Amino acid sequence: MKKKLTLRERFEDNYTAVPVPCNNKKGYKMQYIYYAPWYYWDLPQKQLRGEKNLLFLCSILSLAVFLLAASRRVELNSWQVVYLPCVLALCAHILELFGLLQLVAAKQPTTKMTYQDVNKTMAFAPAARAVCTGIAGAAAIVWMYRNAFSSLALGVTLAFFACAAAACFEFYRYHKMPVRVEENPAMKQLDGWHPAEKRD
Repeated sequence: MKKKLTLRERFEDNYTAVPVPCNNKKGYKMQYIYYAPWYYWDLPQKQLRGEKNLLFLCSILSLAVFLLAASRRVELNSWQVVYLPCVLALCAHILELFGLLQLVAAKQPTTKMTYQDVNKTMAFAPAARAVCTGIAGAAAIVWMYRNAFSSLALGVTLAFFACAAAACFEFYRYHKMPVRVEENPAMKQLDGWHPAEKRD
């Protein structure tokens, strides 16, 4: 099993301290240079912005629908088989929003660390949310079958399934975005430059 890297180890795996020219007594200063590969979501800038906005808007609207459904005063919402998946879905949704905020804020090209963080979140959070809200919707159907059918209960059930569908849509749209990796020329540009020895 691959050991999980600490934040410091991840930083050191992507950045290195190198001397760069500077107008001081030494003639150089130490600076952290990003040397890991650059990552691109390989879409035209306008299309990429549209995809990012679409994913974020879909997540926000889905959250609004979910909270509206989960807060309705209907007995099925207090049933543990519905309630517990809803709590887990909300946790996954919060995690998803953090990932989407990183995605929206990410510039082109983006660093390996940022790409890995976004990619890991968007691989897990929407899928987990889809499963949890799907379970809540299925449990709501069981509750209506065993107890009583009402238009409000049906609306809540459909809202849960709509949220599951939205999560699947986000998962699909994100993973459909092509990714391109390019070598970082930063170290090559500095290669061969060495600070002059300090003179008395």
